[in-house]
Amino acid sequence: LVVCVAVNPSSPASPTCGEYSVALDKLKDDPMIAVVVPCTGQQPLHQLVQEHVKAQSENRFERRAILGLDGTTTPVSSSQRIIDAGELSDRRIILVSPATFKYYSPELNNTVTLGGQYMAASLAGITVSQSYAMPLTRKRIAGWNGVGELIPEGQKNLESQNGLCVVELTRRRLMQVRHGVSTDPADLISRK
Repeated sequence: LVVCVAVNPSSPASPTCGEYSVALDKLKDDPMIAVVVPCTGQQPLHQLVQEHVKAQSENRFERRAILGLDGTTTPVSSSQRIIDAGELSDRRIILVSPATFKYYSPELNNTVTLGGQYMAASLAGITVSQSYAMPLTRKRIAGWNGVGELIPEGQKNLESQNGLCVVELTRRRLMQVRHGVSTDPADLISRK
């Protein structure tokens, strides 16, 4: 079951955090909602989603969130992604790395670059289709051509150690989750 909630902005070019909050409130106390994915890669909204997930989980409507940053217009460096994960530091929140991915659009007959929030939606689909306790690590992701940023192996390890869910294109040209960790990598239990 996928539930989409529209944000009703007063200015379509720039919805406010308050308008996103109204949209999140429409998901309040719904037992069918397991994973929240905002379709925006704006980092300021991540804290709002985190507050929603925490409040709902404390209210016995267990929630998680999978977030992505949008690096399509302005690149988001690996160091900035690590900082963002550290600011969230929550076992219920996953932050995807990198911030751009390649997708082949048959309508355009061309490969387009999309922000990490779209990969987050793909990972949410995988998450809800399997057992709650099943980690995302090594899960294959269909429909994507590649990552928008080549990250050295050592940097991928550093990102994972600092709470980023690293997605990579393998040597066999398969998209997969390298490390499906939460933004709270403090111990084995909170990490997955």
